[in-house]
Amino acid sequence: MTACCLGKYYFTDGDNLERCYKDSLSGFREWGQRGHAKDWVLLPDNMGERLSIDESSLQGDLFTFLTNKDGHCKQGTLIAAVRGTKAEDVLTILLQIPEKERLRVKEVTADLSDTMAVIVHTAFPNATLTLDCFHIMKRCNDAIEELRLRVIYSVTIRCSSCSLSPHSPALPTLRVPANDIVTTPWSPCFNRISGVAPIQVIFDGTDTTNTNASG
Repeated sequence: MTACCLGKYYFTDGDNLERCYKDSLSGFREWGQRGHAKDWVLLPDNMGERLSIDESSLQGDLFTFLTNKDGHCKQGTLIAAVRGTKAEDVLTILLQIPEKERLRVKEVTADLSDTMAVIVHTAFPNATLTLDCFHIMKRCNDAIEELRLRVIYSVTIRCSSCSLSPHSPALPTLRVPANDIVTTPWSPCFNRISGVAPIQVIFDGTDTTNTNASG
């Protein structure tokens, strides 16, 4: 809830309430990292053995965030936030974490970029780099979507350049909707889609071993 909402609820000036909280109650004025908080924040007390590193936009700027996975996005989760994504900039901050704490890290989850790999291997040399399943699936889905659009475009061009009868041997299933063409067995997309499904099952942690037997 924002100070503005609280102000409306208690019939007071929300802006004044926000200033009072920031200046007196929050401890922001005495915060040791206040001077550089716009560029980076480091909270080494939140370190753990299982971390996650990723980039995200914050108020229009790209930041690299290091978090403790055991914090489950609650208090104590954030370890570092660094403006930008360059390896040297991020490492300048992360290497300020005591070496003993960095060597205790067993696993760091990251995306597929080379920059993240460099950061992880340099800052946490004992950690296993785990590729984030979200980014893996996104790559797979993006590739399938690109192929799907190419197939539909190709079919559309062929349909517009010649008059095909419903019994045309070239494209026997052209009477189905264009979006359904990519899921027919003869389509180039079919095998790709079929290959991605098991990957999703693995990431979901779903055991489908006895699915057919039970049916």
